[in-house]
Amino acid sequence: MLQSLNSKYDLKKAIADFPIRRWVSERLGVTPVGDSCRCDCPHCGYKSAMRISFTSKRIKCYACDDGGHGGTVWNGRGGLLDLIMLVDRVQMSDAVSTVFAYSEYPEQTIQARAVVVPENIIPSNALPLSKALVDHPARVQLSRRRLDHLLPRLYLCVDGHYAGRWVIPCRYFGQLEGVEYKTYEGAKPKSLFPHRWFQTDKCIYTTYGWDESKDFAIITESAFDAETLRTNAVGLYGSVLHEGQLDRLFDLQEHHGVHRLVWCLDPDAWAKQSRAILSRTRTFFENYVCTIPEGDDPNSLGYQVCWDLVRNAQYIGSSLDLLRLVPENRLQ
Repeated sequence: MLQSLNSKYDLKKAIADFPIRRWVSERLGVTPVGDSCRCDCPHCGYKSAMRISFTSKRIKCYACDDGGHGGTVWNGRGGLLDLIMLVDRVQMSDAVSTVFAYSEYPEQTIQARAVVVPENIIPSNALPLSKALVDHPARVQLSRRRLDHLLPRLYLCVDGHYAGRWVIPCRYFGQLEGVEYKTYEGAKPKSLFPHRWFQTDKCIYTTYGWDESKDFAIITESAFDAETLRTNAVGLYGSVLHEGQLDRLFDLQEHHGVHRLVWCLDPDAWAKQSRAILSRTRTFFENYVCTIPEGDDPNSLGYQVCWDLVRNAQYIGSSLDLLRLVPENRLQ
C-alpha cells in the first residue's frame, strides 16, 4: 500500500534483492541452513513456531495461523515486510526503509496512502434491523442467538457487497469506532471489517451494559460473544490480543477500575493464544480462565451458562497454573 516516488527502483525489486539470510542471522540469531528456517514467533512467543522461507521471503506461524481475523494487521502469515514489522516492532514505512537499506538501494521517498475515515460510519445502504419483518432471517437468527436486546442497535444490508449480513456498530463506551459485517446466512468469512480505516488491532468492543462497581472485565473474541454476557464484557475482533488493544485494557484499568480479566475464549483459540495473551497481561492484571467445552463458544452456551463459568473461573498466576488449570476460584 506504499508508493515509491521519483525513483527508478521499486519496492518489489528491493524485496527481491533483500539479503534475508544475513538479516535473519543478525536479528534473530538463527544460523540459516537450507531453503528455510524455524524461529520463535515474535507475535505469540511459541517456540520454533514460525517458518521463514528464504526463497519466497514468506513467513507463517503455525501457532497463531488462525488468529487475527477480520482485517487485523497480523493473521499468522505474510511477507518480508510483515516479518520486519513483527521483529523490529515498527510501522510499515520503517520496514520499507529497512528493506531499502539492507538491499543497499539509494534512500527512497515513501509516501503512505492517506487513511480516510468516512463521515458516516454506518453505510447509507444499511437499514435498521428493527424495521425488518419479524420472520426475516436476520431477526430470526438474532433471536436464536438469544441477542434480542440488540435489535434496536443493529442494521441490515439487503444489497451490495455486504448483503446477507448484520451491520454491528463497534463502540467503545458509546464511541462509534467502526462496523462489523457479520453473516446471518452462513457466508464465508463470518465477519468482514472495513479494514482500510477501521484499525481493529487498536480497538476493542465494550458491551452496552457496564457496571462500574465491578473491578473485572470478561474478554471474548467478538461483539456477539461479549453481548451474550451483556455487561462488563469485551470483544477483541478475533482471537489475538494486539498491543494496541492492550493499551485499551490499560484504559479500562485507569478509567473504569478494571483490575481482573476473565478470559472466556473459544477452546480452539485459547489453545493457541493463551500463553501469548497472559504473557502480556499477567504483569498488570489478575487473570482468570473460563473452561468452555470443546465445540462451544460463549454465544452458543448462552447468558446463564456463561455467567456460571465466569463465577467459577480459575485463577492463573503463572504459566504452570495455565498448564494445570488449578481450580482456585477467587472471583466472587
